[in-house]
Amino acid sequence: MGWFDSEEEIKKKQSVKIMQAKIGKEGLGNIIAPEDYQKVLIEQNETIISLLGVIAIGQSGIAGDAVTLIHTSRYYEALNKIIEK
Repeated sequence: MGWFDSEEEIKKKQSVKIMQAKIGKEGLGNIIAPEDYQKVLIEQNETIISLLGVIAIGQSGIAGDAVTLIHTSRYYEALNKIIEK
């Protein structure tokens, strides 16, 4: 844990570690209910997209940052269209 973590942050980090261990031991498919599979996939995809954006910005120069932001904006615009249907 960090030096200046609040009690809430410490509990959150411990909870994450417990969940990681549980998934490692039992497997994600055995922990979640089948009706929640789609929600898990959506959360995973959103996390992957966010991490790829961070990687792209970190690996590129100013021009690359602009391109990354344009593509990220397009993604959110497409989501907005789907949600507002």
